[in-house]
Amino acid sequence: MKRVRNSQRYRDPLPIGVTALSPLSWALAAVAMVWQFWTYKPEIDEKFRVYGPDMLFLWNHGFFGKGILSRSEPTWLERTRRRVLGQRSSYTDEEMVAQRRKARSQFKQKRKQLDELENFYKRKNDRAGLEEVEKKRHELTLEQPERVQVIRSEDKELIVGSDIQQLEYVQLMPEEVLFLQILDCVRTNTDFVSLFRSLASKEFCLRFLVYYYYRTLGWVVKSGLKFSCDFILYERGPVFQHSQYAVKIATPGTWLETCSMSRVVGSVKKKLILVFVRPPPDFDQRIKCLTDKKSVFALLNDFILDEISFKRWSAARERE
Repeated sequence: MKRVRNSQRYRDPLPIGVTALSPLSWALAAVAMVWQFWTYKPEIDEKFRVYGPDMLFLWNHGFFGKGILSRSEPTWLERTRRRVLGQRSSYTDEEMVAQRRKARSQFKQKRKQLDELENFYKRKNDRAGLEEVEKKRHELTLEQPERVQVIRSEDKELIVGSDIQQLEYVQLMPEEVLFLQILDCVRTNTDFVSLFRSLASKEFCLRFLVYYYYRTLGWVVKSGLKFSCDFILYERGPVFQHSQYAVKIATPGTWLETCSMSRVVGSVKKKLILVFVRPPPDFDQRIKCLTDKKSVFALLNDFILDEISFKRWSAARERE
Protein backbone atom coordinates (compact mmCIF):
# COMPACT_ATOMS: atom_id res chain seq x y z
CA MET A 1 0.00 0.00 0.00
CA LYS A 2 2.83 2.37 0.85
CA ARG A 3 4.54 1.65 -2.48
CA VAL A 4 1.33 2.55 -4.30
CA ARG A 5 1.01 5.84 -2.38
CA ASN A 6 4.64 6.71 -3.10
CA SER A 7 4.26 5.87 -6.79
CA GLN A 8 1.29 8.24 -6.99
CA ARG A 9 2.92 11.01 -4.97
CA TYR A 10 6.23 10.90 -6.87
CA ARG A 11 4.87 10.05 -10.29
CA ASP A 12 6.42 13.16 -11.92
CA PRO A 13 10.20 12.78 -12.36
CA LEU A 14 10.70 16.52 -12.97
CA PRO A 15 8.84 19.72 -12.01
CA ILE A 16 7.54 20.18 -15.55
CA GLY A 17 4.47 19.04 -17.45
CA VAL A 18 4.90 15.76 -19.36
CA THR A 19 2.78 14.98 -22.43
CA ALA A 20 2.33 11.42 -23.71
CA LEU A 21 2.95 10.88 -27.42
CA SER A 22 -0.19 10.61 -29.53
CA PRO A 23 -1.51 11.83 -32.90
CA LEU A 24 -2.30 15.10 -31.14
CA SER A 25 1.08 15.24 -29.42
CA TRP A 26 2.19 18.45 -31.16
CA ALA A 27 -0.97 20.31 -30.15
CA LEU A 28 -0.79 18.91 -26.64
CA ALA A 29 2.90 19.81 -26.37
CA ALA A 30 2.14 23.40 -27.45
CA VAL A 31 -0.60 23.68 -24.83
CA ALA A 32 1.72 22.16 -22.22
CA MET A 33 4.45 24.68 -23.05
CA VAL A 34 2.03 27.60 -22.65
CA TRP A 35 0.74 26.11 -19.42
CA GLN A 36 4.28 25.59 -18.18
CA PHE A 37 5.13 29.23 -18.92
CA TRP A 38 2.24 30.59 -16.87
CA THR A 39 2.08 27.92 -14.19
CA TYR A 40 3.42 27.94 -10.66
CA LYS A 41 7.22 28.13 -10.35
CA PRO A 42 9.12 27.65 -7.06
CA GLU A 43 11.39 30.49 -5.96
CA ILE A 44 15.07 29.99 -5.12
CA ASP A 45 17.03 32.68 -3.26
CA GLU A 46 20.62 33.77 -3.89
CA LYS A 47 21.99 31.13 -1.48
CA PHE A 48 20.14 28.30 -3.25
CA ARG A 49 17.53 27.91 -0.49
CA VAL A 50 13.85 27.07 -0.95
CA TYR A 51 11.14 27.74 1.65
CA GLY A 52 7.54 26.81 2.39
CA PRO A 53 5.43 24.89 -0.14
CA ASP A 54 8.13 25.37 -2.79
CA MET A 55 10.50 22.96 -1.07
CA LEU A 56 7.90 20.19 -0.95
CA PHE A 57 7.04 20.81 -4.60
CA LEU A 58 10.66 20.38 -5.71
CA TRP A 59 11.10 17.31 -3.54
CA ASN A 60 7.92 15.65 -4.79
CA HIS A 61 8.87 16.39 -8.41
CA GLY A 62 12.37 14.99 -8.78
CA PHE A 63 13.79 14.84 -5.22
CA PHE A 64 15.68 18.10 -5.54
CA GLY A 65 17.55 19.45 -2.52
CA LYS A 66 17.82 18.32 1.09
CA GLY A 67 15.96 19.44 4.21
CA ILE A 68 18.52 20.98 6.56
CA LEU A 69 16.81 19.49 9.65
CA SER A 70 16.04 16.09 8.08
CA ARG A 71 17.99 13.21 6.59
CA SER A 72 16.76 14.06 3.09
CA GLU A 73 13.02 14.71 2.70
CA PRO A 74 11.97 17.91 4.56
CA THR A 75 9.79 16.35 7.27
CA TRP A 76 10.92 18.32 10.36
CA LEU A 77 7.65 20.24 10.71
CA GLU A 78 5.51 17.11 10.52
CA ARG A 79 7.71 15.23 12.99
CA THR A 80 7.77 18.15 15.44
CA ARG A 81 4.00 18.61 15.30
CA ARG A 82 3.54 14.97 16.24
CA ARG A 83 6.16 15.07 18.98
CA VAL A 84 5.25 18.42 20.61
CA LEU A 85 1.57 18.91 19.81
CA GLY A 86 0.62 15.25 19.81
CA GLN A 87 -0.96 15.37 16.35
CA ARG A 88 -1.89 11.99 14.93
CA SER A 89 -0.51 11.26 11.50
CA SER A 90 1.42 8.53 9.75
CA TYR A 91 5.10 8.24 10.61
CA THR A 92 7.62 9.61 8.12
CA ASP A 93 10.28 7.42 6.52
CA GLU A 94 12.95 9.07 8.67
CA GLU A 95 11.07 8.23 11.88
CA MET A 96 10.50 4.65 10.74
CA VAL A 97 14.23 4.22 10.08
CA ALA A 98 15.14 5.66 13.50
CA GLN A 99 12.63 3.38 15.23
CA ARG A 100 13.88 0.30 13.39
CA ARG A 101 17.47 1.08 14.33
CA LYS A 102 16.54 1.61 17.97
CA ALA A 103 14.47 -1.58 18.07
CA ARG A 104 17.30 -3.54 16.43
CA SER A 105 19.80 -2.24 18.99
CA GLN A 106 17.51 -3.17 21.90
CA PHE A 107 16.85 -6.60 20.40
CA LYS A 108 20.58 -7.34 20.08
CA GLN A 109 21.24 -6.22 23.64
CA LYS A 110 18.50 -8.47 25.05
CA ARG A 111 19.61 -11.36 22.86
CA LYS A 112 23.14 -11.01 24.18
CA GLN A 113 21.86 -11.14 27.76
CA LEU A 114 19.89 -14.31 26.98
CA ASP A 115 22.96 -15.90 25.37
CA GLU A 116 25.03 -15.19 28.47
CA LEU A 117 22.26 -16.60 30.68
CA GLU A 118 22.03 -19.69 28.48
CA ASN A 119 25.78 -20.33 28.79
CA PHE A 120 25.49 -19.96 32.55
CA TYR A 121 22.73 -22.58 32.77
CA LYS A 122 24.63 -24.91 30.46
CA ARG A 123 27.63 -24.84 32.78
CA LYS A 124 25.29 -25.60 35.70
CA ASN A 125 23.46 -28.27 33.66
CA ASP A 126 20.18 -26.62 34.67
CA ARG A 127 17.44 -27.89 32.35
CA ALA A 128 14.71 -25.74 33.92
CA GLY A 129 16.82 -22.64 33.43
CA LEU A 130 17.49 -23.54 29.80
CA GLU A 131 13.78 -24.01 29.16
CA GLU A 132 13.08 -20.61 30.72
CA VAL A 133 15.72 -19.00 28.47
CA GLU A 134 14.16 -20.61 25.39
CA LYS A 135 10.75 -19.30 26.44
CA LYS A 136 12.13 -15.77 26.88
CA ARG A 137 13.89 -15.98 23.50
CA HIS A 138 10.58 -16.83 21.83
CA GLU A 139 8.87 -13.94 23.62
CA LEU A 140 11.66 -11.65 22.44
CA THR A 141 10.93 -12.46 18.79
CA LEU A 142 7.27 -11.48 19.32
CA GLU A 143 7.99 -8.32 21.29
CA GLN A 144 6.80 -5.05 19.74
CA PRO A 145 9.12 -2.03 20.04
CA GLU A 146 7.95 0.74 22.35
CA ARG A 147 7.48 4.17 20.80
CA VAL A 148 8.37 6.97 23.21
CA GLN A 149 7.87 10.63 22.32
CA VAL A 150 10.52 12.87 23.90
CA ILE A 151 9.51 16.45 24.70
CA ARG A 152 12.32 18.85 25.60
CA SER A 153 12.05 22.01 27.70
CA GLU A 154 13.03 24.26 24.79
CA ASP A 155 10.25 22.91 22.57
CA LYS A 156 7.83 25.53 23.91
CA GLU A 157 9.83 28.16 22.00
CA LEU A 158 8.76 26.48 18.74
CA ILE A 159 5.05 26.99 19.40
CA VAL A 160 3.52 30.05 17.75
CA GLY A 161 -0.19 30.31 18.47
CA SER A 162 -1.56 26.82 18.01
CA ASP A 163 1.06 25.56 15.55
CA ILE A 164 4.80 24.99 15.21
CA GLN A 165 7.01 27.62 13.63
CA GLN A 166 8.60 26.32 10.45
CA LEU A 167 12.40 26.46 10.79
CA GLU A 168 13.36 24.11 7.99
CA TYR A 169 14.23 24.93 4.41
CA VAL A 170 15.64 22.93 1.51
CA GLN A 171 19.22 23.53 0.44
CA LEU A 172 19.96 22.95 -3.24
CA MET A 173 23.29 22.18 -4.84
CA PRO A 174 24.49 24.71 -7.47
CA GLU A 175 24.26 21.94 -10.06
CA GLU A 176 20.59 21.42 -9.22
CA VAL A 177 19.81 25.14 -9.53
CA LEU A 178 21.40 25.34 -12.98
CA PHE A 179 19.60 22.20 -14.12
CA LEU A 180 16.24 23.61 -12.98
CA GLN A 181 17.02 26.88 -14.75
CA ILE A 182 17.62 24.96 -17.97
CA LEU A 183 14.13 23.49 -17.58
CA ASP A 184 12.77 27.00 -16.94
CA CYS A 185 10.68 25.74 -14.02
CA VAL A 186 11.97 27.94 -11.16
CA ARG A 187 12.30 31.64 -10.35
CA THR A 188 15.71 32.98 -9.38
CA ASN A 189 17.35 36.37 -8.93
CA THR A 190 20.06 35.49 -11.45
CA ASP A 191 19.66 34.14 -14.96
CA PHE A 192 21.31 30.92 -16.10
CA VAL A 193 24.28 32.43 -17.93
CA SER A 194 25.15 34.91 -15.17
CA LEU A 195 24.94 32.22 -12.51
CA PHE A 196 27.02 29.80 -14.58
CA ARG A 197 29.70 32.43 -15.17
CA SER A 198 29.83 33.29 -11.45
CA LEU A 199 30.38 29.62 -10.60
CA ALA A 200 32.41 28.66 -13.66
CA SER A 201 35.72 27.03 -12.97
CA LYS A 202 37.22 23.94 -14.48
CA GLU A 203 36.30 21.86 -11.41
CA PHE A 204 32.70 23.10 -11.28
CA CYS A 205 32.18 22.55 -15.02
CA LEU A 206 33.25 18.93 -14.53
CA ARG A 207 30.74 18.50 -11.69
CA PHE A 208 27.89 20.15 -13.57
CA LEU A 209 28.58 18.15 -16.71
CA VAL A 210 28.52 14.87 -14.76
CA TYR A 211 25.36 15.89 -12.91
CA TYR A 212 23.63 16.93 -16.15
CA TYR A 213 24.76 13.72 -17.87
CA TYR A 214 23.21 11.37 -15.31
CA ARG A 215 20.09 13.49 -14.73
CA THR A 216 19.26 13.48 -18.43
CA LEU A 217 19.66 9.70 -18.44
CA GLY A 218 16.87 9.44 -15.87
CA TRP A 219 18.90 8.94 -12.68
CA VAL A 220 18.11 10.84 -9.48
CA VAL A 221 21.44 12.46 -8.59
CA LYS A 222 22.20 13.43 -4.98
CA SER A 223 25.29 14.62 -3.15
CA GLY A 224 27.76 11.85 -2.29
CA LEU A 225 29.67 13.76 0.39
CA LYS A 226 28.60 11.29 3.08
CA PHE A 227 30.23 8.45 1.12
CA SER A 228 33.44 10.33 0.18
CA CYS A 229 32.38 10.63 -3.48
CA ASP A 230 30.90 13.36 -5.67
CA PHE A 231 27.40 12.00 -6.36
CA ILE A 232 25.21 8.99 -5.65
CA LEU A 233 22.64 7.66 -8.10
CA TYR A 234 19.10 6.45 -7.41
CA GLU A 235 17.12 4.57 -10.01
CA ARG A 236 13.80 6.11 -8.85
CA GLY A 237 14.46 8.10 -5.70
CA PRO A 238 15.42 7.90 -2.01
CA VAL A 239 11.91 6.87 -0.89
CA PHE A 240 11.87 3.79 -3.13
CA GLN A 241 15.28 2.17 -2.56
CA HIS A 242 18.87 2.80 -1.51
CA SER A 243 21.23 4.37 -4.01
CA GLN A 244 22.97 1.80 -6.18
CA TYR A 245 26.01 3.67 -7.47
CA ALA A 246 28.58 6.11 -6.13
CA VAL A 247 30.12 8.45 -8.71
CA LYS A 248 33.59 9.90 -8.36
CA ILE A 249 35.09 12.34 -10.84
CA ALA A 250 38.59 11.01 -11.41
CA THR A 251 41.35 13.49 -10.60
CA PRO A 252 45.15 13.06 -10.52
CA GLY A 253 45.88 11.06 -7.38
CA THR A 254 46.99 7.68 -6.18
CA TRP A 255 45.38 4.29 -6.51
CA LEU A 256 45.48 4.10 -2.73
CA GLU A 257 42.81 6.86 -2.57
CA THR A 258 40.68 5.05 -5.15
CA CYS A 259 40.93 1.73 -3.32
CA SER A 260 40.08 3.43 -0.02
CA MET A 261 36.99 4.99 -1.58
CA SER A 262 36.01 1.66 -3.09
CA ARG A 263 36.08 0.06 0.36
CA VAL A 264 33.91 2.84 1.79
CA VAL A 265 31.20 2.56 -0.88
CA GLY A 266 31.49 -1.23 -0.91
CA SER A 267 30.74 -1.37 2.81
CA VAL A 268 27.36 0.28 2.11
CA LYS A 269 26.63 -2.01 -0.87
CA LYS A 270 27.22 0.49 -3.65
CA LYS A 271 29.21 0.17 -6.85
CA LEU A 272 31.87 2.77 -7.59
CA ILE A 273 31.82 4.55 -10.95
CA LEU A 274 34.89 6.53 -11.96
CA VAL A 275 34.16 9.31 -14.44
CA PHE A 276 37.02 10.73 -16.51
CA VAL A 277 36.29 14.18 -17.93
CA ARG A 278 38.69 16.05 -20.21
CA PRO A 279 38.06 19.76 -20.82
CA PRO A 280 38.77 21.38 -24.20
CA PRO A 281 42.31 22.80 -24.57
CA ASP A 282 41.00 26.39 -24.96
CA PHE A 283 38.79 26.23 -21.85
CA ASP A 284 40.33 29.27 -20.12
CA GLN A 285 39.71 31.51 -23.12
CA ARG A 286 36.20 30.30 -23.86
CA ILE A 287 34.98 30.53 -20.28
CA LYS A 288 35.40 34.30 -20.47
CA CYS A 289 33.28 34.59 -23.61
CA LEU A 290 30.03 33.02 -22.43
CA THR A 291 27.09 35.21 -23.45
CA ASP A 292 24.06 32.89 -23.75
CA LYS A 293 22.90 29.30 -23.21
CA LYS A 294 24.09 28.33 -26.67
CA SER A 295 27.68 29.29 -25.88
CA VAL A 296 27.52 27.46 -22.54
CA PHE A 297 26.33 24.23 -24.14
CA ALA A 298 28.83 24.62 -26.96
CA LEU A 299 31.56 24.70 -24.32
CA LEU A 300 30.19 21.71 -22.41
CA ASN A 301 29.73 19.78 -25.64
CA ASP A 302 33.50 19.89 -26.22
CA PHE A 303 34.23 18.09 -22.95
CA ILE A 304 35.05 14.39 -23.32
CA LEU A 305 33.43 12.09 -20.74
CA ASP A 306 34.25 8.45 -20.10
CA GLU A 307 33.07 6.22 -17.26
CA ILE A 308 34.16 2.90 -15.85
CA SER A 309 32.87 0.68 -13.06
CA PHE A 310 35.58 0.04 -10.47
CA LYS A 311 35.55 -3.10 -8.34
CA ARG A 312 38.03 -3.96 -5.62
CA TRP A 313 39.78 -7.26 -6.32
CA SER A 314 40.29 -9.62 -3.40
CA ALA A 315 42.74 -12.47 -3.82
CA ALA A 316 41.03 -14.57 -1.16
CA ARG A 317 37.57 -14.24 -2.70
CA GLU A 318 38.47 -14.41 -6.38
CA ARG A 319 40.70 -17.51 -6.33
CA GLU A 320 39.29 -20.59 -7.97
